[in-house]
Amino acid sequence: FIVKTLLEMGVSVESDLTVNIKNNTLIDEVISFLSFIDSPDDDLSFAGFLSGKIFQKKTGFNRNAIINWITQQRIDTQSGYLYPAFKRDFPDIWEQYFDYFFKNSGYLPIYDFVVLFLKKWAVLNNFIEDSAYFLHMCELIKTQETVQQNNLTSFLEFWNNDQEKEEPFQLKSTAGANAIKVMTIHKAKGLQFPVAILPFLKLNTFGSSDSKD
Repeated sequence: FIVKTLLEMGVSVESDLTVNIKNNTLIDEVISFLSFIDSPDDDLSFAGFLSGKIFQKKTGFNRNAIINWITQQRIDTQSGYLYPAFKRDFPDIWEQYFDYFFKNSGYLPIYDFVVLFLKKWAVLNNFIEDSAYFLHMCELIKTQETVQQNNLTSFLEFWNNDQEKEEPFQLKSTAGANAIKVMTIHKAKGLQFPVAILPFLKLNTFGSSDSKD
């Protein structure tokens, strides 16, 4: 709640929530795209990408319009999988932004594949403030290539594995960054911040709850 509120106010925040690239909504959109390419019958991932900011920013599609289109396809039980319907209704967009990735999945190293995606969709240009997340994801993919996870399927299995430690997904923060750091009291112990704020603390000087606070 605290992190969400501060972010909505435009305040820079550093926390476990913000430094884990898995929690970035744009990274989630990239994963949705990759999941769809890996499994074209994954309508949920394809719909997730179409309704996201990356697709809308590049194509100029209105979010409500694409959601209405997706809904209509689900109502039409004869439409089958979502992507053939999209290819039929929006052939130019499919040809320009999807077809190459659809046809070349498995032929390129995943690092090259993702870098081409970021370039084709102008992700780094359109979302400059989130560039650190995308670059960290690329570094992570490059690292995984060295342990024989050089294809889309194995990388997605690694990404979705809840047993994986969080450390590889943690964004490297810059020491002294001008941001409010939100953490537990346990993690803050010994860091000697000049100012510390304890939210939701309603205690009087005697340690009992005071309903007037």
